[in-house]
Amino acid sequence: TEMTFNLKTDWFRALLRQDLAYYDLNDAAAQGSIITNNAARYKKGMGTKLAHTIQFTLTFLGGLGYAFYSSWRISLAVLAVAPLISTSALFMLKMNTSVSSRAGASYANAGGIVNASISNIRTVLSLNAVDIMNARFREAISDAYKGVVGQLAWLGLANGCNLASMLVSYIVVTLYGSSLLYSNVRDTGCDPSGAFHPYNETCDPSGVDIFGALMGITFAAAVLPQVSSSVE
Repeated sequence: TEMTFNLKTDWFRALLRQDLAYYDLNDAAAQGSIITNNAARYKKGMGTKLAHTIQFTLTFLGGLGYAFYSSWRISLAVLAVAPLISTSALFMLKMNTSVSSRAGASYANAGGIVNASISNIRTVLSLNAVDIMNARFREAISDAYKGVVGQLAWLGLANGCNLASMLVSYIVVTLYGSSLLYSNVRDTGCDPSGAFHPYNETCDPSGVDIFGALMGITFAAAVLPQVSSSVE
């Protein structure tokens, strides 16, 4: 909280040092909304994003390590489709970020209109410009709404691609894993369940190992784009 307060204070001091030409290019009324939005992002970056960076990095390394510990052959097979999982997860993450950033920019414009109207309320009333300011505010809100709604189709496509990539990884593991289990059971008569039995040897890999390798690689591939997003 103190770091965020210092950021807001330094930003405001920097605005006061600007000459008049700066405000000819930048709306002075919108600066309050811009400072507030960026301060919230800064606070989030130094708090939750830092924690998420550590969490997702450990999840990626742990998932990868557990997958190869369970079965290196299944892990290599799933790694063949891991780029597809990471790409779809990155696409979905970028679409979520794009929706938030576009909405934030549009609402900052609307906030600037409100601040300008309230701070100059005498001028607005004397010029009978209430309807004009209302029309500008409604237009800004409408732009924000259209921008967000227009991205929902792409967001749905991103979610579909993410689920499809998971399905592809399940297909790969099902076909290749069942082939390995069938070959081991046929050749050695081992137990594919992974349960301990004193008179029966457990297959290598067992069904538990195959499932563990799938989950490890899937989790590692899914959190990899979030690591890069958190670092940003």
